[in-house]
Amino acid sequence: MSNIDPTTPEGRAKLRELLDTDLTLPLSVLDDGELVGIVDADDHMADRDIDAELAVAAVNALPQLLDALDAKDRQIDVLCDALEISKQNTAEKSSAIERVRAVHREADYCAGTNFASCNEDGMPWPCPTIKALDGER
Repeated sequence: MSNIDPTTPEGRAKLRELLDTDLTLPLSVLDDGELVGIVDADDHMADRDIDAELAVAAVNALPQLLDALDAKDRQIDVLCDALEISKQNTAEKSSAIERVRAVHREADYCAGTNFASCNEDGMPWPCPTIKALDGER
């Protein structure tokens, strides 16, 4: 039997094929002094060839599976760090926008009139700053 690469879709499919037997998981080792084999949860002995092929494939695949899991864990950590930075940047930008909006607001003395202007720069309301934040409408 050739080595199965569990990090490829084909390798995982082969491992699943080996697991797709009439066995009821979890498996355990049977050792009655004369016969050593793998039995399922219902104490059914598997075909010894399947036992051996599955055991060899599982043991051979384990180092690569563990390495792949470690790599995924590292990737998840990097992505979580990036997400946290993104959340912080978003919060900082939202706070900055709110500070700008607090300064650039319609002048109280113009509210409800046809001659509204910005409290900060005296430009017609909405001022260019608010238009830039909101987009042209």
